[in-house]
Amino acid sequence: PLVYLLGAVFFIVTVATYVEGSSLHQERGGASTFARYAFDEFWSFIAGWAILLDYLIVMAAAAVSITDYLAVFWSDLDDGVVEIVIAGVALAYVAAQNVRGLPAARLGMVLRVSLLSAVLLLVVAGIAFAQFFDAGAIVDSVELGEVPEWEDAIFASVVAAVALMGVEAASGLAGEVRVGRRGLRRVVIATAAVALALFVVVSTAGLMAQPVQGGRTALGGTFIEGPVLGIVAAFDPDWLMDAGRYVTGAVAAAMLVVAMNGLMLGLARLAYSLATNRQIPSAAGRLHGSRGTPYVAISIAALVAFALAVPHDLDFLAGVFAFGAMISFAMAHLSVIVLRFRE
Repeated sequence: PLVYLLGAVFFIVTVATYVEGSSLHQERGGASTFARYAFDEFWSFIAGWAILLDYLIVMAAAAVSITDYLAVFWSDLDDGVVEIVIAGVALAYVAAQNVRGLPAARLGMVLRVSLLSAVLLLVVAGIAFAQFFDAGAIVDSVELGEVPEWEDAIFASVVAAVALMGVEAASGLAGEVRVGRRGLRRVVIATAAVALALFVVVSTAGLMAQPVQGGRTALGGTFIEGPVLGIVAAFDPDWLMDAGRYVTGAVAAAMLVVAMNGLMLGLARLAYSLATNRQIPSAAGRLHGSRGTPYVAISIAALVAFALAVPHDLDFLAGVFAFGAMISFAMAHLSVIVLRFRE
């Protein structure tokens, strides 16, 4: 929970940075655009490529995790060829949706699924607190520096920044959203409250439901690819556990597809921005004749994400993500600091 608290604070600060940067320069590109105005094309190139890498990694990780949640309905879904096929179908669907374009009505459905997911997480956490509340499970089992070791705690703090990819993707819509200063302030406050609640409350409930034993928790072992299912698996009686598993499996799978959709939207806009500025081959930014979407970049991204998902190795994906994430988000923060003086 301390790691998630740190992640939540970093999330809130980064939201504020992106709101400020996107207000200054209402263009696609997020951190890459900020770096272009604050520094030069070289640093914009570095930030842009790091973010592209992160988009691909997180989409691959989401495609991998879908089968882990759907496996509550049929255990064979999370095994061998079937899971690869499901990951491929999910990525193909997301690519097709983004080539078609995402109208406002579909974005409204995305918001409703996201809200349902947040409510479900809080309900799961509430049940876990009601059944397993024990402050000692947190205080006594965690000795920061030993369990977990500092190296692991720092790495986990970086991986927790995965939620920030949604902020980067949303920044690509800056030029299409008209909102005043008061509205932006409300966005930051609401986002801060939700982030703190989801990060800290759910992680604390999870550690109470699956406490550390022998220096490890099942959330980082048996349930590493579906941690919310790990919380639900501890519920009592059995009917509550079964109902929770099915509801969580369905909602989590849907939410992962929604997240992939948002990430692909952000990637498409970033790729178009990079292609326009000659930071990736111009052909990658070519627009569809009737849809006006960068179909080449979307198609390539889906194929690369699928290749990354095939090994089904979340540890590797997390490690590569951590490398790119800190480059891109550090660049966003530094760029906004420089722009405060330069502009």
